[in-house]
Amino acid sequence: MPAAIPPAPSPEPLLLLIESLPAKHLLKFIKNEPTLAYTVLLGFTAREKSLEILQVRQRLVRELEKNAPLGQALFEIWQTHFQPLLDRLNMPDVAVTPDSLLPLRKQYGAATLQYALLHVSREEVRALAEQVAELPSAAPSAKSGHHVAQHPATLSAKSESSVPSQQLADLHTLLQIKEKAREVLQAERDSAQKQLFEARRQLTVQAQQLADAERRLTREQRRVKKAEEEAELLRKALRREQQEAVGTPPAEPLPAITPALLSTIRDAIALLQQGLSASESGTPKETNIPPALPAAAPIEKRPVVKKIPLITVTLPTPHGKEHYTTTRVLAALRHNDVALLEEIRNGIALLGNTPQREAAAVTEFTKAGIPEALLTGPLRPALIDGSNIANMAPEQRAHLAYIQQAQRAAWREGYFPVLIIVDASLRYQIDRPDQLMDMIERGEIEMAPAGTSADALLIEETARRHAVLLTNDRMSDWPAAKELEKRHVELIGGNTCLGGFHRSSLWFR
Repeated sequence: MPAAIPPAPSPEPLLLLIESLPAKHLLKFIKNEPTLAYTVLLGFTAREKSLEILQVRQRLVRELEKNAPLGQALFEIWQTHFQPLLDRLNMPDVAVTPDSLLPLRKQYGAATLQYALLHVSREEVRALAEQVAELPSAAPSAKSGHHVAQHPATLSAKSESSVPSQQLADLHTLLQIKEKAREVLQAERDSAQKQLFEARRQLTVQAQQLADAERRLTREQRRVKKAEEEAELLRKALRREQQEAVGTPPAEPLPAITPALLSTIRDAIALLQQGLSASESGTPKETNIPPALPAAAPIEKRPVVKKIPLITVTLPTPHGKEHYTTTRVLAALRHNDVALLEEIRNGIALLGNTPQREAAAVTEFTKAGIPEALLTGPLRPALIDGSNIANMAPEQRAHLAYIQQAQRAAWREGYFPVLIIVDASLRYQIDRPDQLMDMIERGEIEMAPAGTSADALLIEETARRHAVLLTNDRMSDWPAAKELEKRHVELIGGNTCLGGFHRSSLWFR
């Protein structure tokens, strides 16, 4: 028996193969392949009548074109049923003519006979495959139980009008599946965003709690130190009383150095310096000042603090609306609350589709002294050398206002967060020491440990944050400071503003 020719890759022979197989055997073949069954019968019931639908057959043809082994397996099933027909057509002593094909068409059907003619080894017989569709149609044989299938071209022509509606239904089903998948993904994304927002808020709360714990620890350390100093004074008093009890003359006790006493000593030194300057210049010295009382310190003109209006701005968020008071925002800026500022910037960005509302929100914030650069512009971190900036005017006492003005000047130019670090000795030099200590306890200013220089901490934090260092100090004793980007701070008309970078040849000290 000559070898059978494998099925041709074109769609028409595959459609003939599907037409020629009995429906029950074709359905069994499809069910044995789960992936094929899901693709071909999507939206239809798995029964024999569903295989008569053109859309189902077209899907099956496409899948067989993609997967050649499936087509070969289907062809092998066809061979098991119609091998006698192939053997008869391949017999060399039997003449095959259109008239002799009529009984075979009645027995097997037009589609089966045409598909068999395409796979015979005799070339002159294969040429008759196209003439099968033109033969007179006849009723199917009762013995065979097969229906006479129409030619694929005729079937396609009859069903052409139904293809668009069937394709539209298929596309509608696919669209519904995609829409459900999109809704699931949207819900997952919203849930992930909500979890991320909550995680950021928890991190902010934990960071705030840590900062509060550090401030409490610093306060307790100061209390312990003060208690130790008082205990030492009590021990000295006890030793003096013991010496008096045994008749030994007590040693002269040393007075405790308090901030008030230290301030009086500084004022006295200033008076002495003024007297020496006057004697050298030939000006007669003032002699009517009582020796027991120090001269009154000059009254320093403090900057006028403007009253900040209380304004509430409502901004959209991914989970609704949020109300922000200006006092809350300013407090967050002083505490370098990056998370809250990022929420406000995102809320303003969500108003981008309505420029009027966006401009109104920015205007409300700027009325309260919140610079527009922090709300809409790019941000970059900065550090302030607090001790250096407070002493910008060497002829005067250190001013806390200079530090605060430098912080606001940095905000106006888009620097955030702005970390302020001061030396521990600044509390004895500043004009408002109580307010300075309050700001340190609230976490608005960081103080270096006693006995150490704040320069090391400034250099380390500036390098770690890739920030700009606002200072007028060369820091020539620190080689690592040469690699930092530093910027001057200028005092113009009693107000502090940012100057040029240290690449300039202009130095202030």
